[in-house]
Amino acid sequence: MKSALKVIGVATMIMATVGLTASLLMHRALVPSDAQLTQIDAAARGAAPPGSSVRRLRAPDQIEWDGKANLGYFTYEVIGKTSPGQYRADWRIADDKVELLSFRRL
Repeated sequence: MKSALKVIGVATMIMATVGLTASLLMHRALVPSDAQLTQIDAAARGAAPPGSSVRRLRAPDQIEWDGKANLGYFTYEVIGKTSPGQYRADWRIADDKVELLSFRRL
């Protein structure tokens, strides 16, 4: 009985380790690189109203892989002549080319 529990415990640990490793590798493959983040941030600054201060609020709110490209969005805080507002920047990365799909107020 004890040996069966040991086998189950070891098998559970191995499965957890493999699952965690796969999850981390997938996350790393989907998250934009530092250079791509810089390009997305620059595109968001360019799309914001002139003279505004633009700041990304957090890590990607969503990232997907459609088989050809990474798709996702960030939330930005934009402070300008009007009251501060939050904006959603939808982006697409295919073949290492960053494209800002939309930048709209939430």
